[in-house]
Amino acid sequence: MRWADIEGDTWTIPAAFSKNGKAHEVPLSPLAQSLLARLKVLAEDSPLVFPTAHSVKKSGKSMTERAITRAIAENRDKFKIDDDEIPHWTPHDLRRTVRTRMASKELGVSEVVAERVMNHALPGMAGVYNVHSYADEKREALNKWAAHLEKVIA
Repeated sequence: MRWADIEGDTWTIPAAFSKNGKAHEVPLSPLAQSLLARLKVLAEDSPLVFPTAHSVKKSGKSMTERAITRAIAENRDKFKIDDDEIPHWTPHDLRRTVRTRMASKELGVSEVVAERVMNHALPGMAGVYNVHSYADEKREALNKWAAHLEKVIA
């Protein structure tokens, strides 16, 4: 994630960094915007939102999923993570959690909108004919997710 890709309340993932090769607009909830403002201070002058904390050798690079996974594994006791409750965890599990919770009755996000939030292509002819951006619907879904997180945190 690069600071240059965030404009106002939207993060645009460039096609070059997107898994499906298409640019993807991600509406930022007020919670996300607040967290990004705090991260901006920590990132100092880095062009990256999550720069590596490693040596000069890796300076200018972003944190990798592997580094985050390792950091969590090494700090499980600080996070009070019970091995029986969560035996193995990776950052990708966050995507699965968000997608699963959006499908729940509590959040009630439609399948199409949830898939578009995840930047998944719509299957079959829907993917060919339905070119709607779902920008407003994605914003509503991500705001619901943020409200859910705020309840969990509280």
